Amino acid sequence: MLSLTRSKRSESKKKHKHKRRSRSRRDKQEYIPTLIVDQIQPEVPVLWSLFGLILVSVQSVVCLMYPVGPEPWIGIGVAALFILIGYITRTLSTPPPHMAFLPALLIVLAMPLVRLFTGAEFVDAFSEPFIYGITLVWMFSWFVRSRWAVGVAAFFFILLNEYFFAIHIHGGVDGGSSNLLFTHDQGIASLVWQGGIQYRLLLLLVFITLIVLVSQSFVERSRWKSQRLFRFIMFSTLFLGIAGLLGAMILPELVPVDAMVLFGFSFGVSIAARQRLITEDPTRHPPSQLTPLIGYIEEIQIGIQSILASIIGGGTSQTGTHDDRRSRFIDAKSEVIYNPYSNSKPTWVPLTIHIHSNRWEGKFDADTVVEHFERLGSASVVLTDHNRITKSKNPFQNILAYEHGWGPHNNHVLVLGAHNRLADAHMFGGSIKDRGKTLTRLRGVSEFTILAHPRNKGAWPSDDVTRHDYDAIEVFNRSIDSYRRWDEALSSGLLVWGTAGDDCHDIRSRHQTGKRYMLVDLGEMAPMPGEPADAQSVLEALKAGRFISVRHMNRDVTREIPHPNLPLVEEFQFDGEKLKLKFNKRVDTIKVYGPFRTKRAVFTREDEISVGPVEGEGFIRIVAEHGPFLIAFNPIARVSGLEYGI
Repeated sequence: MLSLTRSKRSESKKKHKHKRRSRSRRDKQEYIPTLIVDQIQPEVPVLWSLFGLILVSVQSVVCLMYPVGPEPWIGIGVAALFILIGYITRTLSTPPPHMAFLPALLIVLAMPLVRLFTGAEFVDAFSEPFIYGITLVWMFSWFVRSRWAVGVAAFFFILLNEYFFAIHIHGGVDGGSSNLLFTHDQGIASLVWQGGIQYRLLLLLVFITLIVLVSQSFVERSRWKSQRLFRFIMFSTLFLGIAGLLGAMILPELVPVDAMVLFGFSFGVSIAARQRLITEDPTRHPPSQLTPLIGYIEEIQIGIQSILASIIGGGTSQTGTHDDRRSRFIDAKSEVIYNPYSNSKPTWVPLTIHIHSNRWEGKFDADTVVEHFERLGSASVVLTDHNRITKSKNPFQNILAYEHGWGPHNNHVLVLGAHNRLADAHMFGGSIKDRGKTLTRLRGVSEFTILAHPRNKGAWPSDDVTRHDYDAIEVFNRSIDSYRRWDEALSSGLLVWGTAGDDCHDIRSRHQTGKRYMLVDLGEMAPMPGEPADAQSVLEALKAGRFISVRHMNRDVTREIPHPNLPLVEEFQFDGEKLKLKFNKRVDTIKVYGPFRTKRAVFTREDEISVGPVEGEGFIRIVAEHGPFLIAFNPIARVSGLEYGI
């Protein structure tokens, strides 16, 4: 075991307490998704269309009774544009800015009614502050999602808009005469200025939405190369719409009213072209599939088994022999250093785990899910439905597995190479002793066990990860990525590996597919391209720690495993004390950590490093950071008592 006294551990923990807290806060902020263009549910356009139809109908009736502005169709147009804004922002942001959008809709809808009963003066007195407040809240919603550039642009556009408004209406900012050639009753200005501030802010919202749409479309253009015609239509009409809106905001006298019809039409064409591109996108999928009847029957069966298991004190299926021993542990005094990687050029094979089908909380059946990850490049797809072993006809699902645990607790375990399954005897988590027994029993019915999402609320506390017998711990998970529990386990002396899993429930989402995966070195057992990996070879490599865990976090729409820009190790060389890593490109930053997350070394823009634990140090682990990628290497450790792996 690591020869660290309790006082040294306490000092080290205090020393890094603040860093861990700040890092945790950054983690939570960093992993909140901000774009869900890929997550558009089929029912969303239908709901928005229905809502828009109702709103426009009501607005039309009200406007015919009491016009809002020079013409009745202005109110209808405002309502329709707000609907369009809502639809686009719904598909461009998470969560949608309902706090700003819905109040704006209510105000636009309520203004004619208020005019009927209170008179125009009341509306004029309160509409502008309301609209300003709504716009500020809308901008704030972008700020909190790190869209500071959009928020700043909106603020300056408001100032610019007010400047031109002062020139047109009041004859200049200082009260002097206007030096412009046109007056505010010409062109679109006759509608914008007479309509009030709500119309000018409406143009602003549409403009910013267009900019965001163009930005996201530029990101996605790489996978739309085959649809050149629709891509050209989308971008050309988008830019035409932006030009028209800019003219309407800055020099509205030059923009004839009829031209706005053209700009609106171009906007609609661009949205239609974009929808066509999305429809033709090969990475998209049909509407989610319903849970089959067998799934509900299994849920009832699982619930009954769990209740029976909690009564009789164990699983209702075959169990292994209870054994509290640790098969592998770190000994800082040992002279034997274990390197999990081969002393050669690795042959990396993509592996994807922690994936759910519609048999439990997933959106698609097993065959569809496995086919999706196969298409992304995975050579082995591991389905892990809760408390059930789901099988697919696809040969790329060649490792049977399941996620042990359900109910209120989050003490879930990914059970790979499962020969059988256990009933969850502790639906509410149980005691630390209960969880230890469960892990030992799971080792008896499987070949590789992983503590799932250990940083989730109610999941695996420090006492669990440092005392129990298991193989690996999930460091990259969709809910939160964190090394903390892994570092605690390693620092306590338990040698476990760090894994990555998408925790995928919906394959339509880019944030749930191909963002967290593992690359396993299979050497001579690596399959040919397009063929599935050998299941037993993958399991043996996992046991030995001969893999790396990858997290890819940018908004690149390329879902290819591994990503073409990912830096890879071309060669490992181990001399018994130090491990030499040679990458295929210069890596931005390579960090080396020791026990209790002590930073041992930092390398910048290097393609080759050589590291190892110093005398008296139990282990080191390496993390490579390159652009949007994080690559976690398994530890190089001083060991004794290894059951397997050497």
